[in-house]
Amino acid sequence: LLQLERAEVRLEGIDTILKLAAKNFLLPSVQYAMFCGWQRLIPEGANIGEPLTDCLKDVDLIPPFNRMLLEVTFGKLYAWAIQNVRNILLDANAKFKEL
Repeated sequence: LLQLERAEVRLEGIDTILKLAAKNFLLPSVQYAMFCGWQRLIPEGANIGEPLTDCLKDVDLIPPFNRMLLEVTFGKLYAWAIQNVRNILLDANAKFKEL
């Protein structure tokens, strides 16, 4: 039951981040800070630099549907982040070619 609750909290959190990511009114610096915090790149304490853990860590006993829902939702966020990095690199490449 605790693992199922933990998975639900993770799903709510990632859904909130995805909803914020879909907003066009956020400044790029705000988006950057939000995702650095999500990836633990902004120092909070002594555990600076630890990599992100798997979305299924400590929820081994949840039903398969919930497990797939977590993986798919985290995958959407990863896809969004990769697309943004790709767009930034393409813009930087275009500006570099102009110079």
